[in-house]
Amino acid sequence: MQSHLADIDELVLRCRDDEARQYIAEAVASYKMGAFRACIVMTWIAVLYDFLYKLRELELAGDRQAKAKLEEFETASRDKDHNKSLEFERSVLKCAHEDFEFINNIEFQELQRLQDDRNRCAHPSMISTDEIYSPSSELARYHLRNAVNYMLQYPPTQGKTFVDSLLKDTESAFFPTDVDEAVRYLEAKQINRAKASVVRNLTLSMMKGIIKEEFDDVQVKRTATALQALRRIRRDVTENVLEQNLSKTIITVQDTALKRVCRYLRNVPDCHEFLSEDVLIRLRNYILNAETMGEIAEAIDVGIRIPNLRDEALQRLGSMDDDVSAVLLVLLVEKEARIEYVEKAISAYQVVDSFDRANFMAMQVLIPLISAKLISPDDVERLIAIAASNYQILYSHNLKSVLNAVCDAEIISDEEMKHLLGQDEILCKKVLPHMFPDNGGERD
Repeated sequence: MQSHLADIDELVLRCRDDEARQYIAEAVASYKMGAFRACIVMTWIAVLYDFLYKLRELELAGDRQAKAKLEEFETASRDKDHNKSLEFERSVLKCAHEDFEFINNIEFQELQRLQDDRNRCAHPSMISTDEIYSPSSELARYHLRNAVNYMLQYPPTQGKTFVDSLLKDTESAFFPTDVDEAVRYLEAKQINRAKASVVRNLTLSMMKGIIKEEFDDVQVKRTATALQALRRIRRDVTENVLEQNLSKTIITVQDTALKRVCRYLRNVPDCHEFLSEDVLIRLRNYILNAETMGEIAEAIDVGIRIPNLRDEALQRLGSMDDDVSAVLLVLLVEKEARIEYVEKAISAYQVVDSFDRANFMAMQVLIPLISAKLISPDDVERLIAIAASNYQILYSHNLKSVLNAVCDAEIISDEEMKHLLGQDEILCKKVLPHMFPDNGGERD
């Protein structure tokens, strides 16, 4: 019995609003004394005050609908218009359900029972004059729990307003783009206590926003970060939404917008497991047949990350002419330097036909790959041999930068570099003195 009463006392602590908490505390006290009618009446009043508290919070956040509803209540109170006050009270649950989505349909029905029982307890004219309405202890406890579980423990922005508010947050330039920081942000918004229906709506809105809306790259990054954070906090709900809706959403996307699908899959990792076979077939064909350079880069970049699309991505990359692939590699390496690009980068570097192209490839493709330590000592030997055989590379300004990057990344040592350069007569005369001006000492 003591454990049971302690459990009831915990309901008081879970109330957010001070006024509602006082009424719930009084309801609990009435319950302990066996005054079950008083308990139900006080519980209903707590729900009413909690609704008003939520409206005040939304009003402070700039919600015009909440402000109008509050003004309706305050006008009736100020004018002592009892009819309007009663009308307001009767509409509280409907408004909480339909206008603000504080509660879902089932919760509305359960709290409607509380309101009906409160009327039976507080208005003797509603029952027979020959009997007294005597609710049981189980019924009183049932209403107490429902009031706290469905309304009093939650912040006000539980429905569409909450979803709209968070989506608006992701439009801000100050929304975090780091997932860990976004997790802390959403937890501060109490997303971990939001109802599953709210999390589902938020997940759907973010997913469809990235795939279907004309977001720029910055907005995609912020929204994707928010979605990853939401997925980490409420994985059960979000992954269920993605499993049921991601492929259905992609199917409706026009061919001209498949680039946005690739952008989604790149920015929200580990979603490929939710792709149906028909979507995978469509994406494979897109990777192999995308036309513009930007589309090809997006398609290869995402395809190379997904096991079921990887073969097509590598096939498309390998099929590109060396002259064309130089520009494509720049776009790909800008997204992420990957080992899969090394072979094509060396091949494209080998056939450059101008100093400008050699410098461009060196700075935009080779050095990022080298700095990421993605090339091997054997690759270095090939690069040096290529430089010796192609005068456009040999006399380019950035050859020295490429070779210095190799040593800085510790792919080979300075001594090994001097040895390789010393094996070719031209490199020994033209490059080695510029890299090691003190004839065998430290690099310049």
